[in-house]
Amino acid sequence: MTPQNNAHNSGIWADLESKVRGYSKTSDTTYVVTGVVLEGSNRKTYDSDGRSMTVPAAYFKAVLKYSTLSTMGQWNAAAFYLEHRPYSGNVTKSHSMSIDELEAITGLDFFVNLPAKIGKEKADKVEADKPADNPLWW
Repeated sequence: MTPQNNAHNSGIWADLESKVRGYSKTSDTTYVVTGVVLEGSNRKTYDSDGRSMTVPAAYFKAVLKYSTLSTMGQWNAAAFYLEHRPYSGNVTKSHSMSIDELEAITGLDFFVNLPAKIGKEKADKVEADKPADNPLWW
């Protein structure tokens, strides 16, 4: 749980969470990693005990799904990075990126077990694919 701007939380973030629930309905297995970026934030707020906490600068989701029905390959991945601010619309292709791109931004390595499951070459392709180019995400 983090402090979140209400317009962000009830707007674009709620839309992204709805999309992720939809993705899970069209796959056999869905893995989701959700997190925040604190670097670059200069905003603070206080909890009910008066303790200071940093308000995140951005939020992200990394999604990996497996589907036996997929015509685009059984494993597909997408990442989303949203600055912590109000947005005027819903999540679009322009908000999506590859897992590799999100890893470069966050410094985190998502889905570390995927290469052992499907092989390094296939895992590298899944993590490099751009979801904006894949109709399974839209």
